[in-house]
Parts: sequence; C-alpha cells; structure tokens
Amino acid sequence: MAHYPELSGRVALITGAAQGIGAETARLFAAQDASVALVDIDQAGAAAVAAAISANKGRAAAITANITDAAAVADAVPATVKQFGGLDIVINCAGGYGRLATVEDMPIDEWDNTVALNLRSVFLICKTAIPHLKKSKAGRIINVASISGRTVHAASSPAYGAAKAGVIHADAVPRLPVGTGQHHGQCSRPHHHAHAARGRIAQRS
Repeated sequence: MAHYPELSGRVALITGAAQGIGAETARLFAAQDASVALVDIDQAGAAAVAAAISANKGRAAAITANITDAAAVADAVPATVKQFGGLDIVINCAGGYGRLATVEDMPIDEWDNTVALNLRSVFLICKTAIPHLKKSKAGRIINVASISGRTVHAASSPAYGAAKAGVIHADAVPRLPVGTGQHHGQCSRPHHHAHAARGRIAQRS
C-alpha cells in the first residue's frame, strides 16, 4: 500500500461509509493514520466498519444521519468536530438510485428522493462543513459523482444522472477559496456500473 504522510493526523468526514466506496475510503484513510467519521443512515453498517477500523488500531466513529435532512447534517458535522477536534477533509460518497426507469414512469417522489440523496446531500454537507474546513490549513472537499453525470446510460436512472451532473457542475464552486481559507474541492467520477447502491435509495427516503 502506498503511504501518504500528508493524511496522518487529519480528520475526514465520509458519507455513505456503511458500505461500498465510502466504507473502503474510510478503511484506506484510517490506514494512513487519519481519523475518520463514518456518516450514514445505516447505523449498524457504519458501526461495523468503524469497529473493524478500531480493531486494526485506527481511529473511527460511526455517526448516524439522514444526510438529505438539514437538521441531521447540522448535528453530524459538529459531532465529527467534537469527536476528533476538527475537520480537514470531506468526502461525499453517499449516493445511488432505486431502479432503472424512464422519466415517463418515474413517480415524482422517486425523482425527489434520488435527487435529494445524490445532490441535496452534497450541498448540505458542504455548506455545513465549510466553516470548519476554513479553520484547517489542509481543508479539502471530494465529491464522488459518476460517469452517468456526463453520459446518458440506458441502464440507469434519469434522476440519478441529472443529480450527478449537478454534482459535477456544482463542484466548481467549493473548489474556489472561501474567505481567507484555502480549502479546495475536487470531483471523482467512477465508471457507472450496477451495484448495491441501487437499493440504498429506499433506505434513505
């Protein structure tokens, strides 16, 4: 495993960390001596990942939150700061969609829930975290998007693709320095594939 000494002692908040990309990101950051807050609505899943990290002498805390809810996010971010003494890195991994669909047959609430999970949550986390990141000399925001945000796929969800396109576009805003801070953002676009994230929209609605 490559070694990244710049991560040592940093505090990272990772959404969607109960499974998939989020969980693996938490494990990798912890292995680099970063403290990780695993923010997810799946309490048991996040707790299991945090326990495994702690068993390997890492520093991890599971924080249960519905990140589409402003009040829940307003609690989760300060909880991370209180637990670890600050915040240096935010990684928005949470996302997914319920099923393949067309615009015509997609219920309005399914569209709203998918956009909330994949786009609204990124806005809420970034908005709440930025004041804390401005206090860090190494503040970073990493938003995980999808190739579906750039290319239309038949095997996808129109709401998911639209939301991920929004993440890619909106990512340019937090990338710019805010106030006197020098925090920056970047957007990762993993290749689209059908995976366990499809079913997660139901857990977060």
